[in-house]
Amino acid sequence: MPLLERLLDHQRNFDAIGLASRIEPPATPVLPRLRQILNEQTEINARNEQADAAVLNVGNAWTLVHTASALWDIAGDSEADTVVSALLNAWKDNDSTAPDVLACPNRMGQAARPAPPRIQTSLAQPHRGNDPWSDAVAPDLGIERICRYLVARLRDLSEPAPAGEE
Repeated sequence: MPLLERLLDHQRNFDAIGLASRIEPPATPVLPRLRQILNEQTEINARNEQADAAVLNVGNAWTLVHTASALWDIAGDSEADTVVSALLNAWKDNDSTAPDVLACPNRMGQAARPAPPRIQTSLAQPHRGNDPWSDAVAPDLGIERICRYLVARLRDLSEPAPAGEE
């Protein structure tokens, strides 16, 4: 853990965040640092948005996605509201994050219940993913498929079980 904590203090800490995510609950000691990274990035994004930055947080959205996903993998339900909010904000700021953003609510199950409105908004768009380097149809169809699956799954999870079935 001390090495992981030092790595998280490095400016380019995506690998350390990914490692913490793979360690899952045993990485609990780094949760305060992950929360700090997430809060700092959220504040930076809010300042940029208030300043009407021409390019809104495109790279920074990835920090939100990776850190929020790690928080979920390590702490689970206790971080659900923070995680969903961060993921949806990252997706709003950078549509290219969609596949990575959608992977976390898929793992979260019912804890991701605030996500369907944003997912449905994505489904209503003619093109998803906003990959500036490609006009490929396959990534768009992949995101659409995941969106449809998640909307149905989260709807099914949020409906109460019929009497006698648990």
